Amino acid sequence: MLRRMIIPLAKGLTKLLFRVKVTGIEKLPDGGYLIAANHLSFWDPVFIGAYLSKKKITFLAKDELFRFKPFGALITALGAVPVSRGVRDASVVKNSVDILKDNSVVCLFPEGTRIRNGKTAKPKKGAVRMASMAGVPIVPVHLNANYKIFSKVIMTVGDPVSVPQSMTNDEIGEKSIELMDLIYSL
Repeated sequence: MLRRMIIPLAKGLTKLLFRVKVTGIEKLPDGGYLIAANHLSFWDPVFIGAYLSKKKITFLAKDELFRFKPFGALITALGAVPVSRGVRDASVVKNSVDILKDNSVVCLFPEGTRIRNGKTAKPKKGAVRMASMAGVPIVPVHLNANYKIFSKVIMTVGDPVSVPQSMTNDEIGEKSIELMDLIYSL
């Protein structure tokens, strides 16, 4: 219920504050899929949630965001799940895979942290690993913005990327780098 109220508010607010351009939204597949995007700002999940909200999106978010209880309760109600950075948490992976297998959507930022426009980072392997385990495509999304008031925010949705269901750790690492390169190139 909260999500149904927040999404239109977020979309309206972002349209008032920014010049928003979204391309490729028609590429979002039916069924479950994983959104993998570059990460510029705390605004990124707001834009992804507001403009790519064909379905409920579960966001994987750093656990520090949940420490301030009122904010943690809000983002939990909106579908965020805490992740401890630098720690492999099998329960988060399993829950995310279950969500994906249930024809729903998970979003994460493979860089693992915010990276300024024009900079790059070596991706984490979670996006490819989870999509492979769930047997769902990855939808690459590129955000180009500085998030200054009245500036342009461009969100580009790329073609869904299929990943094999059985991959070695090295193959997952290679595919993760390919995915991040694709995201940056959009």
